[in-house]
Amino acid sequence: GKWVWFSWHPFCMMLSFVALAGVGTVQKKLGGYQNTKLHGYFMGAATLIAVFGWYVIYSNKIILGKSHLTTWHSWFGISAFVGYVGLAFAGAIGLHPDFGVF
Repeated sequence: GKWVWFSWHPFCMMLSFVALAGVGTVQKKLGGYQNTKLHGYFMGAATLIAVFGWYVIYSNKIILGKSHLTTWHSWFGISAFVGYVGLAFAGAIGLHPDFGVF
């Protein structure tokens, strides 16, 4: 099919939640300082790409004149997204290997 603005939403969400977060999780399980730093970089990139994926679907709804948060998919998606971003901030601040407080 034709690649349209909406196409970036599923692409970014899969790249973020599956590919980058998956690699980041495996990297952390390897242990050690350098792997912990790489885990943070992967998860940070995953979060930024998820933010872009959310922006795409939000702006696409506006372009089409459709309402937001009208399906179970959208409610589960925004819940996962908010949790993901929250964990990114908590991890970046609290679990950083150089200055984290946990």
